[in-house]
Amino acid sequence: MTICFVISISVERKTHIVHMDNSRMPMAFSSHYQWYFSTIASTKSTSLSASSKSTDQTRILYTNENAFHDFSATLSKDELGALKKLPGFVSAYSNELLSINPNENF
Repeated sequence: MTICFVISISVERKTHIVHMDNSRMPMAFSSHYQWYFSTIASTKSTSLSASSKSTDQTRILYTNENAFHDFSATLSKDELGALKKLPGFVSAYSNELLSINPNENF
């Protein structure tokens, strides 16, 4: 008789807006999206399972190259910490959904 256990580690992620310094984008990248994707891939938590590693591309929710150079992505606390140490990182903040109560006075 063989007994097999599967351990699943859940990493809590939050959506963050990440601002990058456009002038720090390495010449090896032909687009900002490639740079952002590579940046996210380099900050992966070591505790992620193989199946979740394949979803890096879906973790980037949007990119912006107009007024600011930024992207939105779902990141764990460890990934955000690693991202802050990378060249080109400017700032990041949590992108939380706020609800407005029309009955509240401002």
